[in-house]
Amino acid sequence: MTAQFIDVITAPGADSDTIQQALRYYLARRLDDMTPDEMLAELQQVVGGPRQVDAMVQQLSADPLLLENAGLLVLSGAWEDSQERPVVEEVIDDAKGKMPVIEVAILAIVALYGLYLWRTGGVARSEKTAERKADGTVIEREIVEYASVDSPLTAITKLLPTA
Repeated sequence: MTAQFIDVITAPGADSDTIQQALRYYLARRLDDMTPDEMLAELQQVVGGPRQVDAMVQQLSADPLLLENAGLLVLSGAWEDSQERPVVEEVIDDAKGKMPVIEVAILAIVALYGLYLWRTGGVARSEKTAERKADGTVIEREIVEYASVDSPLTAITKLLPTA
């Protein structure tokens, strides 16, 4: 029987610090150890400058529950991909035995970058169709709908661009 995401995040030892650390581990694996400074620089480019990004980082840094929910949103989004499930389970297990990162700003940057990845890759529905015209040409159409965020993270994720 395959574990459910809720089972993994409510297992003994999977507290708020574990989730935040697991997000950091997950993104490190997915992004080939991209540094928080590199994440910040990319976010500043896509969001429109340091002022907006700094405001979002401060908001995440100031609210531990919001920061944890950002991590849960990104990790649960990754969980939806069956190939990523073992990775998510592994990073959560690894994070249980590690000391938490002290610098909350680093966690906020990682969470914000994770939200950015989730937002640009969080497809709710994708539909591709092909149609052959009378002249023999084929036209492909693609419709992509992105998942909405109905939580306190809405204000932050609305500021992030979509793919």
